[in-house]
Amino acid sequence: MVSLDRDAATVTLADGSTVPYDQVVMATGSSAWAPPLPGIDLPGVFMYRTLDDVAKMRDWVRARQAVVGRPVRGAVIGGGLLGLEAAGALQSMGATATVVEFADRLMALQVDKSGGEALKSLIERLGVKVRTSIATTEVVADADGRAGTLRFSDGSEQARGRGRVRHRHPSP
Repeated sequence: MVSLDRDAATVTLADGSTVPYDQVVMATGSSAWAPPLPGIDLPGVFMYRTLDDVAKMRDWVRARQAVVGRPVRGAVIGGGLLGLEAAGALQSMGATATVVEFADRLMALQVDKSGGEALKSLIERLGVKVRTSIATTEVVADADGRAGTLRFSDGSEQARGRGRVRHRHPSP
C-alpha cells in the first residue's frame, strides 16, 4: 500500500492500481524490543516474538538440560502478556521460570491492582515465580560467556544454577 484515501475509501498500491475498501485493517508487524541493559546480547538471552525465537529458545533449553542433567532455570523480563506467555513456554519445555516485572503488578496496563494480585496468585499456582516492583539492571556472563546472573535495582541477584535470589552487599 502506498496511500489510503479515506474520503474515497480506496487504497493505492505500489503498482499504481486503486482498490476500494469497506473496512481497513493495517497490520504493520512488530519486532521484539530488548531493554538497553548491559549483557542483553549474551548467549542464552532470547527475544520472544516469532516462531523462530521460540525454536531457538527451545533448542537452547534442550541443549542446556542435556549438559546439566536437570531442568534449567529461566527468567523472563517483563510481566505483560508476552512475558507470561514466554514463562509458560519455558515451563512447557521443562524449565522453571521466574517473571521479573518493573511495575507493581503483572499486566499493569491491562489490569488494576486487585486484578494484578489475582493474576500473580494464579501464575504462582502454575509454578512460575513472580517478582514485581523491581527492575533488571544487568545480565552478567558466567565463566563460559553465557548469561548467568541477573542483577536487580534493589541489589539482589538471580544466578543461574542456584535457583534462588540472593542479596549482594558492596565490599567495604
